[in-house]
Amino acid sequence: MGFLSVGALVTHPEHGVGRVVSLLRGGRAAMVRFDRIGALEIHVSVRELISPPGPSGPPTADPSTPSTTGRSRPDTRPAPKADTRPPSAPSSVAAGNGQLLEALRLGVVPADGLDLYTVGREAEVRAVDADLAAVKRGEGAARIILGDYGTGKTHLLEHVAARARAHGFLVAQASLDPVDAPASNPRRVYRVLMQGLTYPDLDAGVGLTPLLDRARGHEAVKARFLGEERHAYLTPAVSLWNRLDESQAEPVLDWLSGAAQDYTPELNARYRLYGKRSLPALMDYRPWAHIYAYLLSGLAALAHATGHAGLVVLLDEAEFFRVLTAENREFAERLFRALVAAALPAGELPFSPDDEPRGGRGELKTLAHRYTGHCPLYVMMAMTPTGQGDTLVESLVRPERRLELTPLGAPEYRELARRVVLLYADRHEVLRPKVDALSQLIGDLMFKGLADGSFDTPRMAVKFVLELLDMSRTTPDRVRTALEELKRLWY
Repeated sequence: MGFLSVGALVTHPEHGVGRVVSLLRGGRAAMVRFDRIGALEIHVSVRELISPPGPSGPPTADPSTPSTTGRSRPDTRPAPKADTRPPSAPSSVAAGNGQLLEALRLGVVPADGLDLYTVGREAEVRAVDADLAAVKRGEGAARIILGDYGTGKTHLLEHVAARARAHGFLVAQASLDPVDAPASNPRRVYRVLMQGLTYPDLDAGVGLTPLLDRARGHEAVKARFLGEERHAYLTPAVSLWNRLDESQAEPVLDWLSGAAQDYTPELNARYRLYGKRSLPALMDYRPWAHIYAYLLSGLAALAHATGHAGLVVLLDEAEFFRVLTAENREFAERLFRALVAAALPAGELPFSPDDEPRGGRGELKTLAHRYTGHCPLYVMMAMTPTGQGDTLVESLVRPERRLELTPLGAPEYRELARRVVLLYADRHEVLRPKVDALSQLIGDLMFKGLADGSFDTPRMAVKFVLELLDMSRTTPDRVRTALEELKRLWY
């Protein structure tokens, strides 16, 4: 479909009518709340959505949906206290959620089901929890996730995002690609990150508006950013935001979000900003990696000053830097190093940030990768190893900061089947006595089906599990026949 905005009514061929909650991946994907699934938000490609039939004109925004560009009245309340407990244990997820079952039946995993769906990754989750704790303590953290296609890198990133929000962090996610978000162009990556910025309270909205509104008039923000610890971008931005009304806010928000066209001269002239009060340029220049890393670390500090834990930056499909030209690959590598340098102390880096080339002029050229003081920033990148680029990984982080994912085996799929069967049996108690037997049998079938290509993804395998459970409850004779046929094919 054409232009899509938050709040728009859309239809999907499988999920039906829904409303767009947020846009991701530079507007190529969306989180949609479909009527038939209830409160769950589903991640879908924008190409799969169409406008529902109705009166002509743009869709009407839902007044209950937070705006991503406009401003609300100044909010001087303290930030809501985040739930610092880790997401609930998988066994508690099976406490009965019909909407979750319905979502799994459609082949999607909503945020509420990420913990249930994550199996065989206990070591990785422990590492992430340790990283989040280190970031809160001011030690910094960065991770590289390595794994072949289908090992669950994207799912792990989604799980990290949910876990980080549960610990009070803001989360910015981007999926790199050579067109909309090439790693060689820092501003384009930064813009996608800001468009998908989410908060511990998912109802707060997306983008920078909730953070800037929280910062407006905040005493901790004044002490940090309007005092001696000046930030080249955020100090003038926060100072200006404090005195703007709603009608004036959008161009400033667009500028700080990495607008496709830089118009800082016009903004500075309009608001009569001179000297250190003026807004610096945010250009689409490839050598500006250190500037955008510095800006992200400043946003982490701003999030902390407003009562949040900090900022988590997640980059998926980082391996796409390999399809760039040799010159652009060099600039992509600079961005990766800049982000890691913004997240980790210099003593933990396998390279020297001082030796990294810098673009810009004057003050911008001299900016460090990391803003001064406490900047609770966590950076995680996921990529598929192919041999080309392995040297880059070694140069980015030390071995202990790499997570290598291996394919799940039969025991993990039995556990996933057990969780799904438990969830199902919670609503259909007739199956409760059969949980153990069904879990082992169905888990083995899932593993075999994925191994020989019968199922493209684990999500398709879960859909198969639910169909089998439906059959075992309504037509047990048919399911026995189906299982015998599957055994004959796969064993």
